[in-house]
Amino acid sequence: MPENLKVVEAQRAFMRSRLRFNIAPAGRRSGKTMTGKCRAFRRAFTIPYEDGRVVFAAPTHRQAKRIFWIRRSCI
Repeated sequence: MPENLKVVEAQRAFMRSRLRFNIAPAGRRSGKTMTGKCRAFRRAFTIPYEDGRVVFAAPTHRQAKRIFWIRRSCI
């Protein structure tokens, strides 16, 4: 996680979860996107398959670009 992001216990639990699908009941500006993005990157870099493929998606192309291309704080 980025150093400037304040992580609460619910976010830590979400990051540690090994469930395929998760529900994050959180309000506005609670770090859902950043937490989910960091979790997705962590999962992508630990795929045990040599030719593993990962899809990062968002409702629109503009949102996906803003989330995954421009903000690189999890890498």
